[in-house]
Amino acid sequence: MEKMSPLSLLSVLISLAAIVPVFLSFTIDDVHTKTFTGKTSNTEYFGYKALQFKNESAKWIVVSAPMKRNGTGGLYQCSPQRGDCQPFYFAEEDSAKSTGMALASKSTGPTQITACSHSLAHECDSNSYLNGLCYQFNDQLMLKNNITAAYQECTKGKVDLVFLFDGSESLKAEDFQKNKQFIIDIMKSFSNTSIQFAAVQFSKFFSTVFTFKDYHTNEAWDLLSKEVHMKSLTNTYGAINYVLEKILYNATAGAIPDATKVLVIITDGTPTELDYYKSVPALDERTIIRYVIGVGKVDLQTLSHLASEPKANSTFKIYDYNGLTNILDGLQKKIFNIEGTQNKLGKTFKNEMSQSGFSAVYLKDTLILGTVGSNNWRGSLIEVGPESVYHEITDPQMEEDSYMGYSVEVGRKSNKDLYFSGAPRYQHTGQVLVFHQTNGNWTVAETKKGEQIGEYFGAVLCAVDIDSDGETDFLLVGAPLYHGSQSEGRMFVYNLTAQVT
Repeated sequence: MEKMSPLSLLSVLISLAAIVPVFLSFTIDDVHTKTFTGKTSNTEYFGYKALQFKNESAKWIVVSAPMKRNGTGGLYQCSPQRGDCQPFYFAEEDSAKSTGMALASKSTGPTQITACSHSLAHECDSNSYLNGLCYQFNDQLMLKNNITAAYQECTKGKVDLVFLFDGSESLKAEDFQKNKQFIIDIMKSFSNTSIQFAAVQFSKFFSTVFTFKDYHTNEAWDLLSKEVHMKSLTNTYGAINYVLEKILYNATAGAIPDATKVLVIITDGTPTELDYYKSVPALDERTIIRYVIGVGKVDLQTLSHLASEPKANSTFKIYDYNGLTNILDGLQKKIFNIEGTQNKLGKTFKNEMSQSGFSAVYLKDTLILGTVGSNNWRGSLIEVGPESVYHEITDPQMEEDSYMGYSVEVGRKSNKDLYFSGAPRYQHTGQVLVFHQTNGNWTVAETKKGEQIGEYFGAVLCAVDIDSDGETDFLLVGAPLYHGSQSEGRMFVYNLTAQVT
């Protein structure tokens, strides 16, 4: 496959050769111009987006003012004949922000307009999600319905977590208290989540410190503070079996049947007994997530077999009990990712910050939306079919924080449909991707990478059909932050050949 030509003298000459004859056929009247204002202030961004629209009775220019009404946004229909603009939709003040940041028009079948906001914020478990909301209007510019593609529902992953902490005689009194404080700190950090806690102390025997029910009735804190140090052997396997039988799957203790089960083991000694209960295979069979914290001179390799796979990621080694505070943040992040809750401590995002509708375009009856924040800001495209069936298009090679979907365009070459999308933060320079359809799936056919750090290559795209034959001849790529000695910004012109399909 031949790569799309870079912007060189040759491609510029080709572009000019194709464009100049078209320019000779008309002139732009810069005297008898019309100005549309929409009677808005300078801070409302009237004219941020505009497109042509027509129905059976009239032709209009649809214009957005995304900062209208305290930033929620408004839409106007402007008449070229009368030279005035009238509002036809104002977003509700308690809804999404910046409606009209993206506009798209469907010209096939019954015409319709889609106006999008990429700033639909909602709360989930004290975390802020940022999704998108698109409004669809019929050929009379009446609100028809809305779309929330790549919307992340607030689904709280239920988690039952048990602390199994060492109470053997090798612990000093102050170390035993640090054990308790570590448990308190973890529970405090998850106080507004769907995680419930229980705790068991183990030595030669085993003691339920508090159950899940005690946690919900706020008795856990008092019971933990009153727990007495056992000071005996380290019967670890027996303690694990006790947790399996008495706590993790015991409805009387408040266990939730369909919850994810997590066990956090804190110990400063290797087990003093053999695993007669086959507790480790039982943990594996029930897919219980285990984190093991080894303190002092404990043999970490011996303890790591208690941990979940990958064991290196599930085992912590600290010099003494003072080190519990140092691993607090790391353990919190792992637990947050188990629950599926994302906040400042979590790292993995799917659609929590998708911002769908950052860009929008139609291909026949299909609406294509850019979702710059999905998949850890790798970004993606979402196809919205006629029956509001959603289909996500991704690039497996896309890097985090690339913002694919920042721009989207459609084209056609050799009678095959194409999608173009910009990822302006890809490797700090930007990238444009060309998608084609093979066996019903959209895959990357070609890519073009920016060359200058920070230029935002691909922030704006425009597919051009010079001779109106239904085939895309050129792709215009904007790099608005490109900088030179005497200039700012640059537009690149690429000639599309049949080989991109």
